[in-house]
Amino acid sequence: MAVFNCSCSTGGIGNLGLPKCATLLGIVSRVIIVPTYSDDGVRNSILASDLVAGKVPANYFNAKLIETDPSKRWYVTDKLFDEVEISNTDRTTQTTSSGAIFELLQGVVMFKGKLWKRPAAYKGQLNTAKCGENSVFFIDVEGSIMGEVSTDGSALYPMELQEGSLVSEWFPKSDTSESYVSLDFHLDRIVKSENFLTIPAGNITENLRKAESLIDVTLIETAGSTSTTSVLYIDANYSLYGSFGNMGSLEGKIALTAWDIDGANPTAVVEASAGVYELTVANTSPATVKYVEGRTVATSKGFESNSLVITY
Repeated sequence: MAVFNCSCSTGGIGNLGLPKCATLLGIVSRVIIVPTYSDDGVRNSILASDLVAGKVPANYFNAKLIETDPSKRWYVTDKLFDEVEISNTDRTTQTTSSGAIFELLQGVVMFKGKLWKRPAAYKGQLNTAKCGENSVFFIDVEGSIMGEVSTDGSALYPMELQEGSLVSEWFPKSDTSESYVSLDFHLDRIVKSENFLTIPAGNITENLRKAESLIDVTLIETAGSTSTTSVLYIDANYSLYGSFGNMGSLEGKIALTAWDIDGANPTAVVEASAGVYELTVANTSPATVKYVEGRTVATSKGFESNSLVITY
């Protein structure tokens, strides 16, 4: 729960007037999960200096979503949450024998939401954010984004999660309900909701309602094909999604620049069948293969693969 402290140095009541048009967050439809700190110790945020003429510039969010350093990457949940509930826990008070009531802690913000018709594996992906120090931005149905502003107004931070509070569950379809994946979490008690500020959708050049996180792709050496010094055979699939024995395939990636083999691109790429590739390259064994194709906009599909070591 948030701590509330009265200040002795700045007495008086804050003025209670409001401007004619205050920027308000609408119904929350997505969240962006962000490591609170990157591995170099810097707190992840949107900086005032990142804005151009008061707007988040083109490709800013795409760069965050495809960041090669996982500790600096932003992970946006699949669109769109439904039946969202955002509430506050009860404040903690102490009542003395005389009947006086002292506030000890304010309530903390709690989030509950459902993602309908999502596979059970998605629960596992969400639960990877359970451990470690992570934070969230809220995105509303218009594409506005909310965070917690720094004291000096120079940064908009994602709101810190209470570590371990994030929980995702999968619920199968029944006679009375469609299948869904739930996501519940609460913010850390140090987060102060009075510091929440919003960047309106009109000041963001990316469509955050349709932004896409990366999809995990698994590369394996193709069964039945023996890689040689000139051709490497690999199968690229969505290891989490599909059906048993028939996982989804990464198809159509025949650009030479889509692949990296020991720091170089192949000289030829042939997709022999859906998601099965023959990569031509003159290398010495072993060879390390990785899918590296980027994307230019946040609303297109993007993929990240493992590094596959092939010995021949």
